[in-house]
Amino acid sequence: MMGQKGVGISLLVLAGLQLGFSYAGLRFWRCPWREYLGWRCPGCGLTSGCRAIMSGNLEEGIARNWLSPLVVIALLVLAVSFAIPGRARQKLVQRIKAFEGATRIGLFVIALLLLQTLLRLFGKA
Repeated sequence: MMGQKGVGISLLVLAGLQLGFSYAGLRFWRCPWREYLGWRCPGCGLTSGCRAIMSGNLEEGIARNWLSPLVVIALLVLAVSFAIPGRARQKLVQRIKAFEGATRIGLFVIALLLLQTLLRLFGKA
C-alpha cells in the first residue's frame, strides 16, 4: 500500500474518520458479522483497542483486540511513509518488504486472527 499512494492515503483517511467518529461517540462503520450473525469478527474491538493504545493504555488495547498494537504501528508507518520524500519512502518500502519476506509476519497475523476468532466463537476471548 505504501507503493500505491492513493490507496494508502484513502486507508489513512478512513482510519482517521473511524477513530474520529469513535472519539465523538458516533459509529462510522457497523460490523456486518456482528449486526447480522451476532458474532465478533476478527476486526471487532480494533477501533476501541487503537483508541486505548493511543491514550497510553496498551493492556486495554490488547484486551480489546490482539491486533490493535500492530494496526497502530502500521498506521503510523503508513503516515510517516507519506510524509517523507519520495526517495526515502522507496527505501522504507524496500526495507518493509524485506522484513515481511524474512519474517513472514503476514502469516503470523493471519494465524493470530484465526486463533482470536476461534476463541471468540467458543467464548474464550
